[in-house]
Amino acid sequence: MEFLVKVKYGDTKGWYITFIQFSYYTSFALAQRRSPPDAGEGADSVRGAGFIADTLRPWRRTVPLSNYIVLGVLQAMCVGLSNVSLQHLTYPTHTLLKASKALPAVAYGAIIHRRTFARVDVLGVVCMGLALWLIVSADFRSITEEYEDPDDFSARYMQESSEIGLVLVSIALLLEVVIGSVQERMTATLSVEHDELILYTHAVGTAFLGAIALVTGELAEGMMMTFDHPSMVLIFMTLSTTGYYGVTVLKVLTKHCGSLPALLTTSARKALALVLSVYVFPKSWDARHTGGAILFIAGTLLSSSASKMKLRRWLGDSAVGRALQLDGRNARS
Repeated sequence: MEFLVKVKYGDTKGWYITFIQFSYYTSFALAQRRSPPDAGEGADSVRGAGFIADTLRPWRRTVPLSNYIVLGVLQAMCVGLSNVSLQHLTYPTHTLLKASKALPAVAYGAIIHRRTFARVDVLGVVCMGLALWLIVSADFRSITEEYEDPDDFSARYMQESSEIGLVLVSIALLLEVVIGSVQERMTATLSVEHDELILYTHAVGTAFLGAIALVTGELAEGMMMTFDHPSMVLIFMTLSTTGYYGVTVLKVLTKHCGSLPALLTTSARKALALVLSVYVFPKSWDARHTGGAILFIAGTLLSSSASKMKLRRWLGDSAVGRALQLDGRNARS
């Protein structure tokens, strides 16, 4: 993603890139819902009503279309704003901000649902908050140090651009929390199938993103750039395939190995992405960035249910365990 946004498209075309992503996701979801016809139906499935039924079958739904329109627009805005924010932020900062969903989730639960949280959850969120403060402040400090005059136009432009990126990714995080709540309510009350949810959400999102890219002019410009560099098609396909099926692999890993290995795998992937980003695309990185990244990973682990279960086994009824409320008492969900 960093290669696309910052190298190929020069910190532009965030909506166009998201549109292409959603188009691929819709194709993958449609192919996943389409199953081969029965052996005895081979002759009838290729003509007449049988062929039409096979074509329309993946689009059958059990949920009103209005629900998918709302969810699809929210999903498109969430991913689109996240990709656009990458135009204004460094990739490590963007990655860690995007992974800090626990921060708005805890705030949303405390303010909207009046939930209280165990001290270990609060500690995890505090670690994430401190980590993000360290990394963002280090980014702003590096901008100041890069230019001799802090009031220089370029310095002020970079700082304002970073502030815009922070606002955009913050909105995307809030939308992600709302999307999770809406999806949970839909699956609980409407018994929607997961593949149907993925298909319609991304199909609606594709249409919405196409309209945004068309209005902003990114669609025409992005397509021209893609036609001029055919290798972009392969890059888009690789990005979309790994993104879509990576989620499936993670679900399989969670099912067969548990949530802790899945969490550690996700954390290792993010850490590797940060290392590759700094190595392949040189950027300012100092002890504050490293400390913030380590603190963020610690906060992520503390916020994980699987990690809390491990800590509960290790610490038991010790003073530390009681202080962190690992047993879940004094916390209401």
